[in-house]
Amino acid sequence: MWLQVQILSLRPEINIMKYNERQIIQHLEDYIDSTYSQHYTKGDFQIQDLFEHIDIAEEFCRGAAIKYLIRFGRKEGKNEKDLLKCLHYVILMYHYCGFDKKLVDNKVQSFDEVVEEIINKPESGANKPKVLSPSNKSGTIIRPR
Repeated sequence: MWLQVQILSLRPEINIMKYNERQIIQHLEDYIDSTYSQHYTKGDFQIQDLFEHIDIAEEFCRGAAIKYLIRFGRKEGKNEKDLLKCLHYVILMYHYCGFDKKLVDNKVQSFDEVVEEIINKPESGANKPKVLSPSNKSGTIIRPR
């Protein structure tokens, strides 16, 4: 219980997601992981890599996201997979627009890494992990899993 209270004090917003966003994001992550065995690949090369090479990746992802969003509710009813595909293409578009660079440039820690850091650090003010808000670009960003 003590650890849970400590963790929640680091991330007071952890429980404010009213519409199951954390669970939905985890489900989306699981879906994206499962797609990597389904893609047309040659070794580590995917068709998206070709699109990036010929400089159409962002536009392709935008079009694919729109396609699946429009298709949702029209083909096979409200098909969850259409929304998952749409979101996956939006995430890829986020990448191709370069927005993920700021996430990589800052030290990004998973929630599990922060918990591990808390457990393994001695109890003194100077040694406590420095945790800043996600909007503060000069510190540690915590992303719960």
